Amino acid sequence: PMSFPLVRFVVPATRAAAAKFSGSLVSRTFSIAAAQCSSRFFPKPSAFLGVGTGVRMLSTVPLRKPSLKEIDANPPPRDYCEMTNEQLIPFLAGEVHEAWCERLIREIMIVDNVNWDQANEKLQFIEADNKSFCTSIPLGYVACAPYAAGIALSISAAIISTPMVFDLTTASWFNENYVTADVAEAKDLETWLEVGSWTWSWMEPLLGQVSFFLLCFQFARNQMLNMNWKPYTYFVKTQRAKALQRKYNKYDQMVLEQFSVTDTWSSFAWSSLIGRR
Repeated sequence: PMSFPLVRFVVPATRAAAAKFSGSLVSRTFSIAAAQCSSRFFPKPSAFLGVGTGVRMLSTVPLRKPSLKEIDANPPPRDYCEMTNEQLIPFLAGEVHEAWCERLIREIMIVDNVNWDQANEKLQFIEADNKSFCTSIPLGYVACAPYAAGIALSISAAIISTPMVFDLTTASWFNENYVTADVAEAKDLETWLEVGSWTWSWMEPLLGQVSFFLLCFQFARNQMLNMNWKPYTYFVKTQRAKALQRKYNKYDQMVLEQFSVTDTWSSFAWSSLIGRR
């Protein structure tokens, strides 16, 4: 019984996802895979219950393990390159970048009439161009600046906030220059917890307001996603995909877009500051 909601959700979702890949090889194979999922992997509820079938319930059937002969006759794929088009579809729908790499390789093979190894070499150049969008100057630095600023500010705030609350020397300096509140008696500042009780009178509004500020922005971002308004990250990735599509316009535009969007930013411009590529 716990499987019935899964059946009602997965199969319609599998069929509905075919619309995303219309007009391509994936579109033709997607409907086949969806039909196979419906009949092979998700049988009717009566098959689970054993109603009217004369067969025992599925939970009472012993677990069947594959034999070595079956594995030798039909070995499982070891990598995406060994998968059929139908086997790639779930990974493509899940936006797995390695699967989209394989899909683009097959696109290159068809368009350029080359073998897999030659298409893979072409893929390396396309991937380098895709990552170069965020290594160019000044575009790469402008695109990545909000992320670098967010990392620096958040780490700095986390480190500075602790001594400002619990360290007497730091708290006294901050109070003298920015707060000018009454200093507690010496007997009430003997431990770091007592210092925290004193500083909390002015630190609580500051930390609370910052937390509420971030919470509101997070809520606004979630509503943007609900309305299909793309936040900044998706906007930058989309611009990167468009640049890749313009340069390699002879290949399928949807495949190039998904390849670019699912790619990581491991080689963005700011990586040179920390010695990474």
